[in-house]
Amino acid sequence: MKRAKIDLSQKDALGKFDAKYPNMQIKSIDLKQENGTYVYEIDGFDKTNEYTATIDADNGKVLHSHSEKLDVDDRHQKALDLNSVISRDEATKIAEKHADGVSNLELDEDDGKAYWDVEVSDGTKSTEVKINATNKDVVRTDRDHDNDND
Repeated sequence: MKRAKIDLSQKDALGKFDAKYPNMQIKSIDLKQENGTYVYEIDGFDKTNEYTATIDADNGKVLHSHSEKLDVDDRHQKALDLNSVISRDEATKIAEKHADGVSNLELDEDDGKAYWDVEVSDGTKSTEVKINATNKDVVRTDRDHDNDND
């Protein structure tokens, strides 16, 4: 599978999220295939609630959204600093050095640092590449020779 064209930029997807849920902190951005098309799933939060929106990466339509109260454990979570991380395209290029065909990208925070988790597949094997989203270091690669196993 070769890289699919994503018409809606990450910035525009974040704009759609912000229009739905203004001034939220961003927890994660996930770009994945769902029902044969790419969608962004964006998670955000404020002091009391968490918010999720699923946005069609082709036409920008908000397909699904919901909010719920934050769990006690989530009240001290950190937001992503989107100004200091590499772009989705740059993360894709780094990950595709390990295999062709990105099928899923997720930008999230782990222990106070932002990471891109990128899943690439060449049809026979899939590889998950974890990239430090600030300094571009490949932190980990996990290869799976059977696409049916996660």
